[in-house]
Amino acid sequence: MPNHSETESVPLLRLSNVTKTFGSLRAVDNVSLDLEVGSVTCIVGPSGSGKSTLLRTVNMMDSLTGGAIFLNGQMIGHEVRKGYRVPVSSRVARRQIRNFGMVFQHFNLFPNFTALENVALGPSLVYNESNQKSQTAAREYLQQVGLESRANHYPSELSGGQQQRVAIARALATEPVNLFGSLAELRR
Repeated sequence: MPNHSETESVPLLRLSNVTKTFGSLRAVDNVSLDLEVGSVTCIVGPSGSGKSTLLRTVNMMDSLTGGAIFLNGQMIGHEVRKGYRVPVSSRVARRQIRNFGMVFQHFNLFPNFTALENVALGPSLVYNESNQKSQTAAREYLQQVGLESRANHYPSELSGGQQQRVAIARALATEPVNLFGSLAELRR
């Protein structure tokens, strides 16, 4: 008879009783969810229901009040030492957050940077890439989202949809965990 753990696959991302409070406000209340590789999941709810806060906890932009988040079976943001759960070091946290990309609701593009500079900023900050290498990669990501001709335009010179695609290219440029294999597969 096969070992039970051998027949079960570990989900790519597991949220286990994730809770986030701000004072007495429970913004996220015991959310548990498993996401498999290649799956598409929508988080839907009214304004103020905690959707963005949940995503910010997964991206380690906000700390958890309770619960745990696992990527490929490994807890992120915390580790267990001597039976106690403690935050990971800043070095480990930086390595872990490289696995995630996020496109913000308001895009958060730097208005004084061109589209190319906005996209190139992530790799140069996250991976300490040279300016030339970051810009080469940024051009490739802008091409993938159909904006290579707008690389030298500032956000104020782009439509809302174009700004959103620059934000998507910026999120992809840090090379987070790729659930789909390529942007072409994501477009299907």
